[in-house]
Amino acid sequence: MDLSQLHYFRTAARTGNLSQAARELFVTQPNLSRSIARLETELGVPLFEHRKGKVVLNEYGRIFLSGVENVFGELNTCMQTVQRLYENSQKMLSLGCSIDGFLPDVLQAFSRVHPEIGAHPLPGRDPPAPQSHAALLPPAGPDGLRPVSPPGAPPVGA
Repeated sequence: MDLSQLHYFRTAARTGNLSQAARELFVTQPNLSRSIARLETELGVPLFEHRKGKVVLNEYGRIFLSGVENVFGELNTCMQTVQRLYENSQKMLSLGCSIDGFLPDVLQAFSRVHPEIGAHPLPGRDPPAPQSHAALLPPAGPDGLRPVSPPGAPPVGA
């Protein structure tokens, strides 16, 4: 049993017509019929009653369809969770700085303003000094970042 068989079964149950289901699924009607027949063989029960060109779920088919809908619902939820985790992992800011204690202050301010973006210092430096360097810096802007002057230029705000 595979997901395509379950998808075919679900579509045939929804449309009530194998030819229409085959058109929607872009498969031939004989291939769709064979796939559903293999599914019924694997389950050991018929799922449909055939009536004048239509297919109608029998009791077993209705019960199985309920389970198939649950499977696809869980699969969809799982896919959304994985995609959301991936998207969140792509919003990660990694920074390094040679001034002890400076970067944690900046990252903390940035994280308050942009909680949707993860931020962490790159490893390799000594732990931050106990004294905060925030008092030595110009005030942070609305984005949580502090303006920095290029080397040799007068300090920002001076």
